[in-house]
Amino acid sequence: MSPARDLSRLEPMDVAGRIGRLRERLARAASEPAGVPAPGAILVTKLVNIRYLTGFSGSSAMLLVTPASVLLLTDGRYRDQAADELAAAGVEAEIAIARLPGQLARLRQATTRVRALALEEQSVTWAMQARLAEALNAELVPSGSLVEQLRLVKDAGELARIEAACDIADVALAQVKEQLAARPTESELAAELEREMRRRGASGAAFETIVASGPNGALPHARPTHRVIEPGELVVVDFG
Repeated sequence: MSPARDLSRLEPMDVAGRIGRLRERLARAASEPAGVPAPGAILVTKLVNIRYLTGFSGSSAMLLVTPASVLLLTDGRYRDQAADELAAAGVEAEIAIARLPGQLARLRQATTRVRALALEEQSVTWAMQARLAEALNAELVPSGSLVEQLRLVKDAGELARIEAACDIADVALAQVKEQLAARPTESELAAELEREMRRRGASGAAFETIVASGPNGALPHARPTHRVIEPGELVVVDFG
């Protein structure tokens, strides 16, 4: 069995520089006529985008980015985690800990001079947009894909992690596929594959692992079942 990959030696990611690049894009968006008020700030609500910009990995947060400040809003569960993760990423930001009403009140204070606030329209619910509209004085406008445009270009640290993830997945499958001779169930093989990826350093599966044998392989998004994988059957494995 090959040794687990040492992920601590990967090239670091430039998380701290991403806020500045987002501000540059926000400034360009403000100078382009689009038939709507130019945004003076952006409220990031998509969790993967918040993690990209700050390193924060919690399950509940909002991130306000203005030309002069950064404000991360989350609840009491993440008081220590938010401070630790932002410090580790080198991101300087104010962190406000409160429940949603308190977060909205703090947002109102922080956007007093913002005439138009950009929202990630693809990730904000109708109910949340209504609450923001009621709580804030700023006009709410769509942000388009400002953060996603940044994420299209990978830095050296991101490329190193993509390569490491591919290596972990390749080796994990090579280790586990030999177990097919023991006639495991689809669920057993999927569980072993995910366990092997974690053992090799993965933080988790990228999505729900698919192991589909025999007739189940015809299902585009089959879920692993207790069906025994028989010798000579085709097996569809989709994982990462």
